[in-house]
Order: sequence, then C-alpha cells, then structure tokens
Amino acid sequence: MKIAMVFPGYGSQYVGMAKDLYDHYRVVQEHFEEAANCLNENFVKLCFASSDAELGRMQNAYVALMLVGAATFQVLKEEGIEPDAVAGYNQGILTACHAAGGMSFPDGLYLRSKYAAIYSEELKSMDAQLACLTGLENGDVEALCDRARTDEGGPFVAIYYEDTVHYISGSNDAMARLRELVEQMPGVELSAAPPELGMHSSLMNGVYNVSKMYMEKVDCKILQIPLLCGTYVGIDTVSSCETVKACVAGHIKEPIYWTRIVRALEPYDLIIEIGPGTTLSKQLKQVYPDKKIVAVNERADIEVLKELVGTTTPQERDDG
Repeated sequence: MKIAMVFPGYGSQYVGMAKDLYDHYRVVQEHFEEAANCLNENFVKLCFASSDAELGRMQNAYVALMLVGAATFQVLKEEGIEPDAVAGYNQGILTACHAAGGMSFPDGLYLRSKYAAIYSEELKSMDAQLACLTGLENGDVEALCDRARTDEGGPFVAIYYEDTVHYISGSNDAMARLRELVEQMPGVELSAAPPELGMHSSLMNGVYNVSKMYMEKVDCKILQIPLLCGTYVGIDTVSSCETVKACVAGHIKEPIYWTRIVRALEPYDLIIEIGPGTTLSKQLKQVYPDKKIVAVNERADIEVLKELVGTTTPQERDDG
C-alpha cells in the first residue's frame, strides 16, 4: 500500500483544532511547549480558547497550522504510519518539508513567522486584492486574465485549485477590469478571497526577496521522504536541499499548481490529510472516489488508520 500525506494551508484553521490529540498524546503537548518557547506565544490559549478572528490573523494562523501539522505527523510516525510521499497545499508546503526531514520544527516555525510578518506588513501598502474565480477551465482563465491585463498589476492566476476554481490576484484597477469582463459571462463568478492565502505572483516580489534571505539562513537537509511540488513546468519530486529551498521560496511569487499535485497523487492507495480540518480530503474524495482518504483531527481518526495499515514501515508495506 502506497501512502501519501497532504498538509493544508491557510483557511483550514479553527478554534479547538488538535484539542483531542493534545489531550491524549504527550508528543503533541511537547510540540505546543516547543512552539511556545520558540515564538513566546501561548498556543494552548490561541488554538483552544481564542476566537476565529484571532486565530485567523496571518501571524497566528500560519504558525498554528505548522504546529498542528507537525505534531499530528509525529503522532502518526510514532504509531508506525509513515508516508511514501508528502505534499503541502499553499503554506502547508513548509509543514510537508519538515515532515519529510528537510528542516527542523523550530526552523519551520521561524520561517513561517518571518513570512507572516513580512507579508502582513507589505499588505498595508499593497494596492492589490485576491478573488476566487469559478466556472472556467485553465486555458480560458489564463486568456481572461490576459484580456484584462494592461500593466504589471495583473490580473494573474495565483492558485490553480480545481479544474474550474482559480484564485486570481491583481492590483485594484486590474481586478476592476476583470470584474467588468466576468459580469458579461454567464455562469462565471468572481468573489472576494482572503489575501492571507497569498497573491502568488509578481506582486509578491518584495515579500519574496526579503523572505528568501531568511530561507538561506535555515539549515536545510536532504529529504528522507519525497516532496511533491507543483511548478510552472509540471510536477517535480523534490529531494535535494537546493530544490527544496527553491520550491518553498518559489511558492511565494509563483502560481500554485495544486491541481497538478492532485493528479500526481493518483498512484497512491491511501491519502492522509494531516489536519486541521477536512478541506483537502473532501476535495480529493471528489477526484478519487474509490481511494482510501482519511483526515486526521482526533484520536479516533488515528485508530481508523491503524486498522487500515497497521504499524508497518513503508519498506515493510512494499515487501508485503
């Protein structure tokens, strides 16, 4: 049985996430303690007793998602459930990189915290916005953006999320031109999306340049588990330190081709979403209705996985 694990990004956070795991697994408590020491933040209060608005702030959500994903992955690892490949949607790529052995948990928190600070500061003066476009396939979306583009402000396809669901970034003027075109297209809708998802275009060049300097300071290691990383040329399996850094940094200013990663998951028998939430697993179940797909948010989800795969290693599964 081939196993892939996917890590969600911004928007999957919710108050109470990982509470059941925290109550039952010491390793989860240790991750919360380590994160608190690294960032001087009470993550127990933030994740379990704050508000949706407070947890949803970029500076909070980004690191909290990294914390929950890393802690949940470690629980599965201790239970003998390990993947043959990992992937991360949007900000989840950094958690996937950590899970694959590419960087330490403190380094991942450090990078995620720095990126949130840089991007949130940039947003204060950024004349841009993000929106979700539904009803058109890739080629038509790209052509539509080309029609609306008159300068360097876009609009740009920021995230290829589903075949007919795309996130578009652009300057306020560019997005106004895009809306005018969409209003003339029956069955096509354009709705506001949270900028915390990221603009993922040349609009992020400033954020990329500063963030890249912090990325260079991180002690990156050769991955022990292949990382699926969508790029503009297709799907790459990343393993070396240089390509890991390029993939993680490139996610800031390059489009996210999540649809390509979804297609690359086709060979895997079991896909595990490493919480919080069920956003990715619901999407994947629509694409692969016959596959085993499990989202891990509570201890009961882990028991389901143990029934499915037992506690064997990837090599033992292949031998069997």
